[in-house]
Amino acid sequence: MIGSGSFGYVFEALDLESKQTVAVKRTQKAGEYVSREYEVLNKLKDCKNVVRMLEIYYSRSKDGKTTQNIVFEFCKSNLEDVIQEHQKKKQSIPIKTIRNYMR
Repeated sequence: MIGSGSFGYVFEALDLESKQTVAVKRTQKAGEYVSREYEVLNKLKDCKNVVRMLEIYYSRSKDGKTTQNIVFEFCKSNLEDVIQEHQKKKQSIPIKTIRNYMR
């Protein structure tokens, strides 16, 4: 598992067809409609500054609840890791790095 939060869990996985490392975000599905997260990511699919959504599929948990699984391109680091790394070193994040994340 890469991370977790109130919005679900993210796992590192291997796409057996493409042999590509991916990230899978699993969240419990609420209702019968496609999630807003999917709708937004689908609209932003051609934006170079957004992590690319590769696929979406649904599965059932052991207790019968529907789970939404969104497959993303895999990123080796994330903003939380960058922040924690700088906090440990008691350093500020360089303004150039902040600008890059803001873009």
